[in-house]
Amino acid sequence: MIRKNKLLSMHSIFIALLVFAGNSIQAAELKIFGAIAMQEITADLAPKFERATGHKLVVIPDTLGGIIKRIEGGESADLVMLPAPGISNLVRQGKAADADVRNIARSSVGMAIRKGSNKPDISTPEAFRKSMLASKSVFISDPAQGGFVTPHLLNVFARLGISEEMKSKLVFTKTAGTAGIQETISSSNVDIGLNQLQEFSPVSSMEIIGPLPGDLGLTTTFAGVVLNGAKETQAAQAWISFLRSPEAATVIRAKGMEVAWSESCNASPVTVQILGSGGPVVSKDRASSSYLLWIDGRSRMLVDMGGGAFLRFGQAEAKLTDLSLAAMSHFHPDHVADLPALFWLSNRVRKEPLPFFGPSGNAKVPGVNEFLSRLFDVERGAFQVMGTAMGAPQVGDEGGGVKLDVSAVDITKNEPITIFERDGMKVTALTIPHGNIPALAYRVETRGVSVVFSSDQTGTNPKFVDFVRGSNVLIMHMAIAAGTTNALHAAPAVIGRIAQQAGVGRLIVSHIGPFDVNAAVLELRTTYSGPLTIGADLQCTPVKQ
Repeated sequence: MIRKNKLLSMHSIFIALLVFAGNSIQAAELKIFGAIAMQEITADLAPKFERATGHKLVVIPDTLGGIIKRIEGGESADLVMLPAPGISNLVRQGKAADADVRNIARSSVGMAIRKGSNKPDISTPEAFRKSMLASKSVFISDPAQGGFVTPHLLNVFARLGISEEMKSKLVFTKTAGTAGIQETISSSNVDIGLNQLQEFSPVSSMEIIGPLPGDLGLTTTFAGVVLNGAKETQAAQAWISFLRSPEAATVIRAKGMEVAWSESCNASPVTVQILGSGGPVVSKDRASSSYLLWIDGRSRMLVDMGGGAFLRFGQAEAKLTDLSLAAMSHFHPDHVADLPALFWLSNRVRKEPLPFFGPSGNAKVPGVNEFLSRLFDVERGAFQVMGTAMGAPQVGDEGGGVKLDVSAVDITKNEPITIFERDGMKVTALTIPHGNIPALAYRVETRGVSVVFSSDQTGTNPKFVDFVRGSNVLIMHMAIAAGTTNALHAAPAVIGRIAQQAGVGRLIVSHIGPFDVNAAVLELRTTYSGPLTIGADLQCTPVKQ
C-alpha cells in the first residue's frame, strides 16, 4: 500500500507539472507525425495529456516510409514518433537534433493466430521454419505500404531457404496496422499472421503466440523528437515527457509493447546508474566499471569507462551533450578501455568542451594528461585521428572527438580537493590506496544529497571514512571473495565497516568478480547493517535524503 501511494503521489506531481507547463505558455495545437505502431498508445494517452495541459494533439498516423516522404516533401510538423532508424535519418539530414531524441517504446515482431486454431511451434528457428512450411497461408503487411517489418520477414524466409515455398502462401493486408489485420482476419480464411505484436493486441479474435525465435527476431525502438523549426517546441517536449511517464508506461505495456527508457532513472531528481558492474574478468552479464549520475533526468556525470560502457551508455539513453563532466578513478584497462569508443566522433554531437578529470601520475602510471596524449596526440597518439580531443584543429571530415578540458588531481595531497563547482554540482576528490596505482574517489553534492564513487581501493586510508561520512549513497567495489585479502582491493568486511562508520544512507556494491556473491554479502553484513544494493548493469538507484 505504501508503494502504491508513492506511485500515485508521483503521478499527481507529474500531472501537476504538466498543468503548470500548459498554463505557463499558451495552449498549443501540436501536429504530430506518428508511426502506425504507436497509434493505440497515442489514442489512449492523448486525451489525458490534453485535459492536463490544455494542448490539442493533431496526430497523423502513417508508415515509416510515408512519414519520411511527407517530411522530405516539405510537409511540416512539430514532432515525429518513429522507429529509431527513421529518426536517425532525420538527424543526419539536419531536420532534428540528436540531443533531443528520446526513446519511448520497444516492439517485437512475432506471430499471432486466429483463436481456436492449432498453435504452431516457433520455439526455435528450425521449429519456425517447419511451421511456416506446414501452414496453408500466412498474412503479412503489404510491402507497398512502406513499413520495415515485411522486408525483415522476407529476409527471414530467404535465410531459412523457404522463399519460394512461401510465395504462394502469403496474403498481404490491404491496410497498414491493426485495421489491416482486422480486415484480413474477418474477410479471409488465413489463420496465421506475422507482424509487430502490439498490432495484434487489440484484435479480440487473435491470440499472440510470441516473438520470432533467436536471431530471426526483430526488436524495434520507437522514439520521439521535436523537429527543427517546430512552432510549438515547449508543448512538443511536454508531450514526449508525458510519453515517458509512469502512467504512459502502464499503457505501453497494456498495448503489447515494452518501455524503452529506464523509469527509475527518471523517477527521482538525483539517480545513480551503474553502466558496468563487473571488473577485468569476462562476464556475460556485467560490463566493466562505469557509472552515470543523473540529475533532473539528464546524464550529468560519467565516472570511468570500462569495457562495455560504450554499449551501456547508449542503452541508458545518456547524451554526451548533457554531460557536465567526466571523471576517471584510475587507468587500469577495466576502467578506461571504452574511452576512445565513447569519444570517437563525439564532436559531431557536442561542440562544447567537456571537463575531464583524473589522477596525476607516478613512476608506475602516467597522469591523466600524459595518458590522454598517448591516446589522442595528433602526432604520436595511438588514435591520432582523434587529435581534436586534445585541442588539435579539425582536418576535413576525417573523424575527431570533442575537446577534453583536462585537469589532473594531485594524488600527493591526502586531503579532499574541490575539482568542480558548476551546474548545481560540487565535486570533490580524495586519493585512495590501490597498490601503487594512483586512484581517486569522487564525492558529488547536488540537490541537497550526496553520492560517493569509491572505485578500487583497499580501504586503508583513515581519511576516507570522513570523506564519505553522511553521504546518501556510497558505491564501493566488492572485487574479492569472502575470506580473502588483496593488496589492491578491500575485503567485504572492510567495505561494510567503512559504510557503517560513515553512516551512509545506502551502500551499493559493484565491480563484482566471479565468486560466491552471497558469501561475500554475508561477510559484509558482519560489519554493516544498513540498506544494501547489489549492483547490476543498467541498475538505477534514486538518491534520497
